[in-house]
Amino acid sequence: MKARLAAVFCLLAIGTSGGVTRISAHGGEDHGDQKPKTETTAKGAVLRTTRLGDFEVTVKHSPLEPGTIAHGSLFVTRYDTNEPVDAGTVQVVFEGAGGSISDVAVEKSATAGTYTLDMPALTDGEYTLRVTLTAGGKTSTTIFSGVEVRNDAPAAGAATSWSGFLLAAMFLIVGIGLFAALVYLSVRVAGRRPLGEETLSA
Repeated sequence: MKARLAAVFCLLAIGTSGGVTRISAHGGEDHGDQKPKTETTAKGAVLRTTRLGDFEVTVKHSPLEPGTIAHGSLFVTRYDTNEPVDAGTVQVVFEGAGGSISDVAVEKSATAGTYTLDMPALTDGEYTLRVTLTAGGKTSTTIFSGVEVRNDAPAAGAATSWSGFLLAAMFLIVGIGLFAALVYLSVRVAGRRPLGEETLSA
């Protein structure tokens, strides 16, 4: 009986730890430097970064809500040295699912490689943010897809991290509960066995 209980507990422990490991691995995936990355700062601002040839382009803005003008900044640096770069021309637009184009007002700031953005009031939906740079006589374009305009839009990655935490906690609670039940049954079985043997011998 004890051997069976031990085997069940081992299988339970392996299954529980396996589930938690899969959650951590998924959350820590590395998609490489070539693809755009999106994150949320501690103050709730959205930060989008990507490589564009020899440059790195970063767009920082407040959360986008329907019918609300948003303000942001655009930073252009050299990818290898992180040195600020003043591009000759910078154009930024939002492209809607139906092909509609909404221009973003771009203004060069006094700081090298830094531009201010005034984003128009957009309707609810998903957009592509398109950034076009002209530097050294060469024009390049990068896009940030999946830009959501929602009321109280969740921070990037927050929903995934929270659901992963809840799932891991659920596995842990279930594992502890089953282990406690097995220990309780094991104690009861061990406590009853001498009584049964004494009754038979009498």
